[in-house]
Amino acid sequence: MSMAIHLALGTSVAVGFGALGLDLGYANLAATQSQTAADAAALAGAISLAAGSDDLVAQAQGWAQLNQVGSLSIIVDDADVRRGDFDTARGVLTESAGGSDVWVRAHTEGSTAFLSRIWGNDTLDVEAVAVARVLPASVCTLIGLEEATVNGGSNQIIGYDSSIHLDPQFSADESAAVCSNGDIALHGAPGVIGSVRAGPGADIDGDTSNVTGSTADLARQLDYDPSGAPVGSVAWPLPYGITRAMILPPGDYVLAAPLRVTGRGSIAIAPRGAVSLYTASSVSISGGGIANPSRDPHDFSINVTSDERVTIGGTATFYGLVYAPTAQVRLDGTAAFYGAVISDDLVFNGGGRAPIYMDTSLIDVEQAGGVLLVR
Repeated sequence: MSMAIHLALGTSVAVGFGALGLDLGYANLAATQSQTAADAAALAGAISLAAGSDDLVAQAQGWAQLNQVGSLSIIVDDADVRRGDFDTARGVLTESAGGSDVWVRAHTEGSTAFLSRIWGNDTLDVEAVAVARVLPASVCTLIGLEEATVNGGSNQIIGYDSSIHLDPQFSADESAAVCSNGDIALHGAPGVIGSVRAGPGADIDGDTSNVTGSTADLARQLDYDPSGAPVGSVAWPLPYGITRAMILPPGDYVLAAPLRVTGRGSIAIAPRGAVSLYTASSVSISGGGIANPSRDPHDFSINVTSDERVTIGGTATFYGLVYAPTAQVRLDGTAAFYGAVISDDLVFNGGGRAPIYMDTSLIDVEQAGGVLLVR
């Protein structure tokens, strides 16, 4: 075989592989661009769905068309936008008019190959699929406005609605959430039957694998002001250092000094009435704690108007609301907690503690759930 033939064959092979390499490079770029378009379209459709609009197809198409593959427009046909429930494990969408997922297929038509037609490849059309999910709204029930820390372990934080039933077994509510405008630290992979949501631009530091709900950023900043005592409130009738069992009649009470329940001390709220405490001083509940016989968190509240710390511990189950938007609140001890916390700095020390039950009926403000790409 002559040198010219060798050269001709070598040149043909080199040109062929070069053509293939050029087209493969273009195909990779096109795939990236079409995926970007599909992602944008799915998110736009999901945002429209979350807002209660019926134009999710038009929104998805409009956002897809803002993208291009080379000089070609991205195509999203009406049939390329579907609503339903997407099984992330199987990668399958079950179409449903009430579904919370938006499935989008973005593709191109008429994208011709540059040089790899030598190998019989005439087109370089690409397609991409994306799925965006509308996350359920959250009720922020354990709040640290500036920051929140959950030192976990095997404990669980569980959402429920006491207005439906006082037993969380019959009133589970996964819209409950641990929230902060700032960062949230999760230590020990705590189990949260609900959501964990940090503020816009803030971070969740730690393992969220045991969080069943959303970890999306809050849609807006949380804003709470201290609550002063209502007209008709009376002075605290008990000692400020509680070291034995005492009974507290229903009423609204103003505390003028730090309250301590320690050792064998306990406070039992008298039946058939609600109690609210208002103070600018610190509160430390340990020992036998505060017993709320109704088991209804609406019947007891601690309201702090300063930056003095509130510590809830002890061995007695706590039912109530801790409203201290300018103070640190610590949940310690081994007893269960039923209710809600609004604090400046929330610290939950789990370990061997019984669960915390977040009562959504104590909070009347919802946070939009947001949207999330799931494929």
